[in-house]
Amino acid sequence: MTADTLSFWLHTHGLSLCAFRGVDLPDDIATMVATAAPVPELLATSQLLLLANVGPRFWRRLQTYPHRTNHNPVDDYSLDLVAELQRRFLRNTNRAVTDEIDATLGDDTVAVDTNFVQLYPTPANQDHIPLMRLGALAGWNVPSPLGLGLHPEYGPWSAYRAAWLTQSTRLPETYRIKPGEFASPGLNALQNSASLCLGCDAPCASACPADAIHLGRDINLERCYAHRVPETSDCHIDCAARKACPIGADHHYDDDQLAHHMS
Repeated sequence: MTADTLSFWLHTHGLSLCAFRGVDLPDDIATMVATAAPVPELLATSQLLLLANVGPRFWRRLQTYPHRTNHNPVDDYSLDLVAELQRRFLRNTNRAVTDEIDATLGDDTVAVDTNFVQLYPTPANQDHIPLMRLGALAGWNVPSPLGLGLHPEYGPWSAYRAAWLTQSTRLPETYRIKPGEFASPGLNALQNSASLCLGCDAPCASACPADAIHLGRDINLERCYAHRVPETSDCHIDCAARKACPIGADHHYDDDQLAHHMS
């Protein structure tokens, strides 16, 4: 595997990948992850991998996914992508073992990796994996008046799709984001990243028909929900405020993707 090969695969699928050494995670995050893992001790010897979709390419490829009519095609597709990524790029570094598996099962069969633990999306862990905290460590999660995390490049057009532990490989150093690397000296990632909105005239606030967004405050969720939930609402399957954000404007989701997530 080369970094260029992996980068190309991620790009064509509309994905970003970040790896953390388990021992480098802040204590509170490590505790949550270890609690969710069936073998808590695994964290100390594993990498935690975080996968996110960025922009609309992920959704467009999903449209060709054979199980897209299932109850939750996004999660199903994400899990299949993790399996493919693990098999193609992150398999056991013991080539003799890997070659034997390939010869036995063939290239189109996902080999079982006993050192692989899926953390998200799984029903038992939906509320226990701190995705936004991990995204902040990766430099992907920026607080905003929208109440959504902003990606520095893709703005509000990204989402976390999977997290898992693996012992079978080590990603190249360029993919390992160290805690605090994104932050300026003296600031943690969340504090530093808020600077993305500094100097912005907040078109998200003026575009919100519910008047739920105000600079310097958390989004008024009660006002937002009251306006958005009715099926007759102009916000029921759309969000003018989200579309008004200038960060990542060239990467906004297709209308049908936005409607899927909001409905």
